[in-house]
Amino acid sequence: RETAVQDEGARRAAVRHRLAESLTRVGFTTVPTTVGYVVLADQLVGALYQTGRFGAAATRFVAPALAVYILALVANASVRVMASTYYALSDTKTPMRFAIYRVTVSAALSYMAMQRFGVVGLCGGAALAGWLEALALGNGLRRLLDGIPLDGSRWLKFAVASGVAAAVGVGAKELVGGWHVLWQACVTLPAFGLAYLGSAYALGTPDVVELWRAVARRFRRRS
Repeated sequence: RETAVQDEGARRAAVRHRLAESLTRVGFTTVPTTVGYVVLADQLVGALYQTGRFGAAATRFVAPALAVYILALVANASVRVMASTYYALSDTKTPMRFAIYRVTVSAALSYMAMQRFGVVGLCGGAALAGWLEALALGNGLRRLLDGIPLDGSRWLKFAVASGVAAAVGVGAKELVGGWHVLWQACVTLPAFGLAYLGSAYALGTPDVVELWRAVARRFRRRS
């Protein structure tokens, strides 16, 4: 609808605003998820897979690879948003071209890194290729739309709240370190999530404030 506007200036402004808001909303969930996976990867992997022949040693092997690969989560999610923006602008070739470049670069980087760092290097190469694709797509859209006005203050709040949540999650992990990994995850993961939402709310992050108001309105209607 917005790309159908006849006035080119109005069209660019509308798409520019929509893209910036969409990327920021992606950041609200992907920034804390990335941090959570990095600091609590062993709890996540262990809770999901550690049983039977998949023991603690397997968890210790898989967790670092997951932590490295997840570093591209923000980039991968942003790529989906930016590719959709190109499609809305009737450009299907650019996302496809950069996707091909990504596969090529990912294969080369992963192969080289794997020679020294094993599976962690494989994941690192793929993560780096994801960021290169995101930066390339973003740079192209910045030129097409005369900039992408991201709200830096909101991204900073995401980062600060994620840092607080990481501290809480690691603290909870230390407290229940002697438990089975499944029960550890039942404590550390909710602690991380609640700490992030609470911190983001305390910082006045619009995303979580809107979420809280929506939940409050729903409960008021039910009562």
